[in-house]
Amino acid sequence: MRASFLIAVMFLYFCSCGSGGSGDGRDVPDGALEDGGDDQPEIEDPAAPDTLPDDPEEEVEVDLDPADLTDAEDAAEDPADEEMGQLDVADRDATDLVTDATDVGDGDPIDLDLADEEEQEMGQQTGSPLPCTGQTTCYDGSAALESCPADGAPFCGQDAQYAGLDYCEPFDFTFGGTAPEEVVTDSHTGLMWQRTLPVAYEGCSGSKSVGESCSWTEAVAYCDGLSYAGHEDWRLPRARELESILFYGEVGAAIDPDAFPGASGGMFWTSTARADNPDVAWYVNFASGDLFSFPKTFKQDVRCVRGEVFEPLGEFAESTVGEDVIVADAATGLTWAQGSSGSLSWAGALSYCESLEYADRDDWRLPNITELRTLVDRQRHSPASLFPGMPESITLLSSTTSPAGATHASGLMLDDGAAGHYSKSVAGFSALCVRGVAGGGSE
Repeated sequence: MRASFLIAVMFLYFCSCGSGGSGDGRDVPDGALEDGGDDQPEIEDPAAPDTLPDDPEEEVEVDLDPADLTDAEDAAEDPADEEMGQLDVADRDATDLVTDATDVGDGDPIDLDLADEEEQEMGQQTGSPLPCTGQTTCYDGSAALESCPADGAPFCGQDAQYAGLDYCEPFDFTFGGTAPEEVVTDSHTGLMWQRTLPVAYEGCSGSKSVGESCSWTEAVAYCDGLSYAGHEDWRLPRARELESILFYGEVGAAIDPDAFPGASGGMFWTSTARADNPDVAWYVNFASGDLFSFPKTFKQDVRCVRGEVFEPLGEFAESTVGEDVIVADAATGLTWAQGSSGSLSWAGALSYCESLEYADRDDWRLPNITELRTLVDRQRHSPASLFPGMPESITLLSSTTSPAGATHASGLMLDDGAAGHYSKSVAGFSALCVRGVAGGGSE
């Protein structure tokens, strides 16, 4: 009797987010993974070369509300669909997430066992730790919440809840130099960043005034010629490098205000050209956390970097557990379900992964935007990924609310690797579930 009583108490205490009602998107029809088609609205790249207005300044406002969603252009069935199966879901009763994102740390009920022998059987590897996104607040479909959703409630399983359980490492910046030539060094990447931007970029023509902004070619030359903080080996950062300093802790600005004081939103060039068009290069929008592309003739801001190139790629390996295929990434230590959902809203995507029972595990979750980015290889196109069986075109949601606003979630378009923000209320996107802790094995 005493043992039965204790078991009952422990069950009530450790019930998971997915132990409640079915939630949106939990019932997924049989068949192959959906890769878009007519039923999946997709965010169009606001900077696509064939849709640009005559005045580049009009591109500063990127409006990605539901009205901007358009049907995917390719309605043909993708052969990759047959390779990447659609997953079944069921109720789960595994880990307990924090319900107050501001109350984490001491006393957390989860004990992360990073030496679980089962992980070796499933291909779980150590890999490198990933930094958190900086998001410590939970959201519903339209606003910030005073506390994170309770177990079984809608919107449970989002970024801030897992960050509170040490599924990622905080940003770790150190500062050096002297004003006006201060620097920021990121311990996760080893990169040193130009902390203070000039009033005018030397050698740049600008769009409104000389030196106010740079074309892509001018940006490359500006960084190559920069003498700053006693160093002369500066360069224009690659896309993956510039994305590494994106910060999702505030709405309206996707850059850490402590690391880069005075910085706000802006569109900053990367040195990475599109795989399908060398005349177009990627830029990062530090107002929304998005990454899209512009023709290299456009004028943008510049932040230079120095250090060894940081552009890790996934090291994916498939294995089978029972009848289920999983994909282990040796670069991060994360394990991915090989199949994905059908079309879901953000709440549905969270519920889908929280409720998933697959490969003898029930501790799957929707990845945050930093984890999702580890799937991308922008030297490739259609898909921009080495992930086994990835469809040529699919839009994946993350568990991270976008700095563009509480009504949108961050996600990726895997045809080209663009990162955007997507209306949480639109059931037109997919979920690819993950488990484990990057750099530390399984939770």
